[in-house]
Amino acid sequence: MMIQAVALPLLGAFIGWVTNKLAIRSLFYPREPIRIPILKFELQGLLPRRRADLARDVGRIVEQDLLPLERILEKLQTDEMQREISATASELMIARMHESLPRFVPQSLIRVLEQAIRGISQREAPLILEKALARIEEVMRREVRLGDVIEEQMRQYEICDLERIVTSVAARELRQIEWMGAALGFLIGLLQTLLVWLLP
Repeated sequence: MMIQAVALPLLGAFIGWVTNKLAIRSLFYPREPIRIPILKFELQGLLPRRRADLARDVGRIVEQDLLPLERILEKLQTDEMQREISATASELMIARMHESLPRFVPQSLIRVLEQAIRGISQREAPLILEKALARIEEVMRREVRLGDVIEEQMRQYEICDLERIVTSVAARELRQIEWMGAALGFLIGLLQTLLVWLLP
């Protein structure tokens, strides 16, 4: 009876641990479909089998919910972005002016022109940004779909790389799932032992 009392919970823990470990492995393996002719059944890991569906759904979710185009454009319409555009435009125009002006032009005049360019860029930056973003939005809505880009990238991703990412990010949680299986199996084995003792 003592051997039974120890063996059943330990065996249950082992079975629970192995079952959950196999369930986690079945996310990625087998990579290629294995056909069982007698049962007319095809065995393949969840991610390799549903890779195309996963890529499509992730692309759609990112595009519609996580990173919509409106949110991206909104992040570009900030005071900091306007200052950056103004500064960049000013420096580009000033550099081009220095290349174009003859060497005999007085430095005092050049400094006045530089100040004028910076002032114009600072005043016009909001309008330039607004028009540029409107054009970018139009082109992106017509020609670029973020969801399609993400879907294509995910389709090209190797399953082994995806497995490495998932296991590195969720290693602790995956181990917890395995040990939860062991704990549940142990409790079931303990319950079986109690039932064997209590029932005639």
